[in-house]
Amino acid sequence: MNALSHVNPTSVISTITREQSMNDHVAAILASRQQQVNKLEKKKVELSQLQKVARELGINTIDQAYAELSQSLQVITDRFNRKALTIAVAGYARIGKSKVLQSMTGLGDMAIPVSDGDHCTGSPSRISHVDGLEQPYAEIFCYTEQELLQEKIWPYFELITLEKPDTFDGFLQMELLNSLSNSLFSLEQLKHLRNYQSFANKYRHLLSGQTLRQEGDAIVEYVAQYHPEDKEKKYYNYLAVKEVCIYCSFPFQHMHSIQLLDMPGLGDTQVGSLETLLTRVGSEADVLLYLRRPNVNVSGDSWMSYEVDFYSAVDDILPALPLKHWGCLMLNHFASEDHKTDNLLSCQRMKKAAEEHVVLDFAQIFIADGSDPKQVRKAVLQPSVEHLVNQVEQLDAYLIQSVDAQVSSLVADLTAAVKNLHSGVSEDADRIYEDAFKAFWNQLTRLLNDKLLGQYEKQRYEVNQVFERDLMLVFECLSRAECLPTVEQVQDDYYGKSISFRNSFNSYLDQVRVNITSGFQSLDNGLGNVISGLKGDVANHLQQTALAKLAPDLKGEAFLSYLLSLLEGDKGHQLLPQAFADLLNYRLAYRGMVQHRIRACLDDLHCDVDIWSLSEDELDAENVCLRLRQAFDTKVAEIRNALDSSILQEPNLANYAVCEEFVDRLVRSDLAERDWRILLRKHQQALWPDVFAEHALIQELHQCLRVLVK
Repeated sequence: MNALSHVNPTSVISTITREQSMNDHVAAILASRQQQVNKLEKKKVELSQLQKVARELGINTIDQAYAELSQSLQVITDRFNRKALTIAVAGYARIGKSKVLQSMTGLGDMAIPVSDGDHCTGSPSRISHVDGLEQPYAEIFCYTEQELLQEKIWPYFELITLEKPDTFDGFLQMELLNSLSNSLFSLEQLKHLRNYQSFANKYRHLLSGQTLRQEGDAIVEYVAQYHPEDKEKKYYNYLAVKEVCIYCSFPFQHMHSIQLLDMPGLGDTQVGSLETLLTRVGSEADVLLYLRRPNVNVSGDSWMSYEVDFYSAVDDILPALPLKHWGCLMLNHFASEDHKTDNLLSCQRMKKAAEEHVVLDFAQIFIADGSDPKQVRKAVLQPSVEHLVNQVEQLDAYLIQSVDAQVSSLVADLTAAVKNLHSGVSEDADRIYEDAFKAFWNQLTRLLNDKLLGQYEKQRYEVNQVFERDLMLVFECLSRAECLPTVEQVQDDYYGKSISFRNSFNSYLDQVRVNITSGFQSLDNGLGNVISGLKGDVANHLQQTALAKLAPDLKGEAFLSYLLSLLEGDKGHQLLPQAFADLLNYRLAYRGMVQHRIRACLDDLHCDVDIWSLSEDELDAENVCLRLRQAFDTKVAEIRNALDSSILQEPNLANYAVCEEFVDRLVRSDLAERDWRILLRKHQQALWPDVFAEHALIQELHQCLRVLVK
C-alpha cells in the first residue's frame, strides 16, 4: 500500500482548519484549480505560436511531443474546469453497482436502475447535489445524427468490410448480414449495431442535439435499456443519449460538493464502450471507485485477468498519476444469515489478495454492504471523500509537474533542433556546413552503432524464425513421401520398360535422391527475405538522417543503390562504395548453407553401392516399394540430424557479420568521416535547403521558447 493511502478514516481531515467545513475546503480547491486553468490557457496560446514558427522552420521532429503536450493540457484544463470534485464508479454487471449508487445518493430505481439480469444501465450518468430538491430531475443531452454516426456507429465499421456510411439515412439503408461477423467482430456486436437500425424509429426524434429535462420516474426511460421491474418493457431512448445529468438532494452533507459519475457496466460487448469509459475516467474522475462482489465458494473468489487488464488500462491513462494514488476498491458484502450465501469471508480474502497483488494497488480498500446506506456512508463514502479532499491538491500538483516536464522536454528538443539548423547572419558558408555535417555525423554514427548494429547483435545467436519455419515446411513436405512410387506404378514399370524389379529399384533410387534435394531448394525464398530485411533496416536507419532528402521517394535497396551511384560518380572514394556494393551483393542461399550437409547424407543413395545390391529373385513390386521407403526414411532422418539446431542461427550470424562489416567501413574506418564530408558538401543544398534564410525564424523561435519557459 502506498504512502498516499495511509488515511485514518476516524480522524478529522488534517488539512482542513477548524473554521472550515469540508465543503468550504472543496470550494477552495475548485477556486485554486480555476487559477491554474487561466495559466494553462495562456500556455496553450504560447505553444500554438511556438509550433507555428517551428513548422515554418521545417522542424517536424517535435510534432508528436507537441501533440502529446497539447492533449495533456486539454485533459488537465477540462479536469480543473469542473464545478465539483468527481468520484467515478465502475464495475462489471451484476455486482451491485447501481445499488451502491442508490445508497450514496438516495435515488431509486427510476433514476439509477437496478437489475439482476443483463446490462440495464444504458447511458452514462453524472449525479450532482442540489440543496433542498424534493424531486430529482435530469438533463438529457442528446446526439445529433452526425454525432451518433461518428461516435457510436462508425467504430463498428472499423471491424467489418463495409464502407462507413456518410449519413444516418445511408446507414439505415445498409444490409447488415451475419456474414459480416469475423474473429474481431462477434454476432453479439453485430446485434448491437443492428439495434441502431432496427429501433431508429423509436429514438431518431431525439437526434437533434437537444437537451431535455425529465423529472422523477420519467428519467428511467433515458438511462435504462429496460424497465428495472419488467425486463420485457424495453427502452431505446438511451441509443440517442450522450449523457444524463441527474440532480437530487444527497442524504449526506459532506457529499454536497462531490459529484458521482455512473458508467455503464464493464464487460458490455458494444464496440467502443470500454474506450469511452477509460477516456471519461481519465479526463473527469478525481477518484475511481471500483466495485467488486466476491463470489461465495469453498476456495474463495480470485482476481480475474480481465480485471487486472482493466486496472492496467486505467493506470496507463494518466502516466503522471498512478492509479494507486486515486483508485479505491469496494468489495460488496452480500450479508446473509446463511453462511452459504454470505460472502464476507470471500471479501476479506480478496482484500488480502489485492493488498499482496503485484499489479493491483489501491489507495483504499473497503468492505461494505452496498444495499445498506449507513454502511456505505461510514465505510465507503466518508473515507473516499476524505481521501479525495486530503490528496487532490497533491494529485493536481503531480499533473502540473508532468506538464512542466513535458514543456521542458519540448524546449530541450526544440533547442537541439535549432542548433542543428546552424544558421546565423555572421556565419560563413563553410562554418554553417561544418556545423550541419557535425550534427549529421553524430546522428549517423549513433544510428548505425547503437541502433542498427545493436539490433542485430541482440539477434546474433538467436534462431532465425523465417529459416526455421521454411525448414520445418520442407521436412513436413518430405514426411508425405509423395516422391515414392506406388506398388501399381512399380508393377507397370516392370512390364512396360525394365522387365526387371532390380532395374526399377535402381531407377527409383535415383529419383528419390533428386526429389529429396529439390525440396530444400525452396529455402532460397525465405533466405532472400531475410537478406531483404537487413537491407531494408540499413536503408531505414540511413533515411532517418539528412540523407533521406537526397532521394525521398526511394526505399530499401533502391535507396542503397542510389547512394552507391552517388559515391561511384564522385571519384576518390574507396571504402564507402565498397561497403554499399558488398551489402547490395550479399546473398544467402541453399547451395552455400545447406546443400553440402545434405549431399553428405546421400553419398550411399546410389544403385551401385553395396548396401543396395539386391538379387532379382528376392524382389517384387511390393518389396521394391518397401525398400525404397526404408531408404527414403533413413536418409531423411540422417539429413534431419545433420541439420542440427546450430544451422538455424546461421542466417542471424551472417546478417550480423555483414552488418558489422558495413558499419566498420561506413563510420569506423580512418577515412570514413572525411569521405562523407566531401560527398555531402556537393549535395548540401538538397540536404539542408534554405539554411541561410532561417535566421529570422530561429530568432523568433528562441523568443517563443523564452516566453514559454518563463
